Amino acid sequence: MKKILTLISVFIVFTIISCDDTNRTPESICNVQEYKNQVAKSVCLAEDLMHRFGCPNLGCFSSDPDIRSGDLRTCTFIDCETLSCEDIIVGFDDPQPGLIAEISVDESDFVIGIFLVDDLVGEFTCLIAVP
Repeated sequence: MKKILTLISVFIVFTIISCDDTNRTPESICNVQEYKNQVAKSVCLAEDLMHRFGCPNLGCFSSDPDIRSGDLRTCTFIDCETLSCEDIIVGFDDPQPGLIAEISVDESDFVIGIFLVDDLVGEFTCLIAVP
């Protein structure tokens, strides 16, 4: 049941991200390869993550526990591996403050790290929603 709720919440977030028309042009929607190219060019992952690597359809998700990034543009830069955010969503609760930490790149060139919210720790991956 938990996996089903997680999949549903990821689907809802992807739908919201892909329907966000803020400053969007058809050219600004990234595909996976464009995202990976932006990650490869990054000098400071945390700073570029705040700007979603130029991809409005980017979101970060942890499945156990169910945690997802809110609006990354509202985070505060701490260092190139850490952001402080007021808009991290745990399950179906209201957004709350926390850290996005240990930001790095995995062997598949996806941005990964951990969410730290209260006593919860969740490993995340940042993915592109393809409309």
